[in-house]
Amino acid sequence: MYKLTEGHRREHTITVDGFIPDMLSDTTECKTEKCLFLSDYSAKCTCKVNAKGEASKFVDVPYEPKGLLITPDGSLLVTCNPNKLYR
Repeated sequence: MYKLTEGHRREHTITVDGFIPDMLSDTTECKTEKCLFLSDYSAKCTCKVNAKGEASKFVDVPYEPKGLLITPDGSLLVTCNPNKLYR
């Protein structure tokens, strides 16, 4: 994780068992649930990492997930290749 106000200085390193770093295509945070969501391109799923650093598979998607976004109401949006959107 990087803190933008510090000139992109690395703040923390997160290791998620079973996930290959080169296959993680996006991350987003959910302040409400105090967690991170990661998208795994090769496993076609998203992963949820809680504040303790514990990771679990969150949802499978039928295509390769690319982009993640938390909406104002707290829903996770997942864009997939080829050009699909899941909520």
